Amino acid sequence: METHLSRAEKLELIRSRPGGKDRLLSVLLDLQAAEPSHCIDEETAALVGAELGIAPARVYDAVSFYAMLSPAPQARFTVEVCESAPCHFSHAGRAADLAERALGVRVGEDTPDGLFALRAVPCFGACDKAPAVKIDGHVYGPLDEAGLRAVLAQYKEAE
Repeated sequence: METHLSRAEKLELIRSRPGGKDRLLSVLLDLQAAEPSHCIDEETAALVGAELGIAPARVYDAVSFYAMLSPAPQARFTVEVCESAPCHFSHAGRAADLAERALGVRVGEDTPDGLFALRAVPCFGACDKAPAVKIDGHVYGPLDEAGLRAVLAQYKEAE
């Protein structure tokens, strides 16, 4: 069962970041990373605003503006596949096919258990390892389907 950070835990995290209003982005990133749903809801945005002296609407504007922040619940791990032209022509496009089969979802979807999101990105600089995927900042490749399933199993076990 998924739990959420308590108000006290959120306040502790907000207050642990030094600085004034300029710490908004770092506080939001910390809160989102610590929250099991990996998002910043309106209640949390209001709390951050109150603590930093920023209007809650401006905090929520930041949440909806920055791509790395989300107002909606997100999967725990994002599996990125490259959609650049060079990778497509070097057969790295197979990474998307491999990931779709291994996860049972299409690019742009999340697994039903909320553990993985499969996303296409412009490039993550691993052309030499194609077909490759990037999960939580770590690049894996070259991969076949068995190799990708093994990598995904490690993330499932860690959870």
